[in-house]
Amino acid sequence: MQKIVKATEVVLPFVFYDGTNVPGGICRMTKGDPVWLFLDKSRKLGAEASSGTDKSRREWARVGIDDLMLVRNEIIIPHVSCGWKYLVNLALTAFKHYELYYFMANKTPGFTGPLFPFSDRPTEHSPTAAQLDPEILPDYNPLSVPGQKKKEKVSQIPDDVLEGFNEDPSITKVVDRRWYERNKHIFPASIWEDFDPTKDYSNAVRKDGQGNSYFLS
Repeated sequence: MQKIVKATEVVLPFVFYDGTNVPGGICRMTKGDPVWLFLDKSRKLGAEASSGTDKSRREWARVGIDDLMLVRNEIIIPHVSCGWKYLVNLALTAFKHYELYYFMANKTPGFTGPLFPFSDRPTEHSPTAAQLDPEILPDYNPLSVPGQKKKEKVSQIPDDVLEGFNEDPSITKVVDRRWYERNKHIFPASIWEDFDPTKDYSNAVRKDGQGNSYFLS
């Protein structure tokens, strides 16, 4: 079931944020995709969407993945999780890539609800087991010659029926980390927080860098 859920498509409307919301577009992902892949797709989508004299999104394609951040509401979602930061006593130093599915399966809370409020179960638009496992397809040939051209799978599911389509794009911000470092003392960046898997954000009070509390609806 987990394999089917991870292969299920969702869409993430997003903005590029540099003090103002620059329309980004809609990124089509699967629930098993890593966060870094969303950032890579978003910057390329921005470049493709820009045309003529509109350079507002094209410039984002020049920003490397390591210099990009995903901010979901006020939570900064990292590319990778660093085990030693939270499990020093276990001397765990391995890195793992965060997948979107991680937040869905754990129903990870944010300040105003689940960070990614998508289903962690198969939906009507999930692929079937047969679509994922070629060995149970009727035309599967285990003796096929390597190099034989395979048909590229193209999703026929329209964006507007997938989870996430009706989300407010400003919920998902793609941010240049260098801009953030220069402006993290200024609202709203001043209340953004790095994601901590050990913290329950649903009961947390948002504070700026000086410890001042914000009470936002």
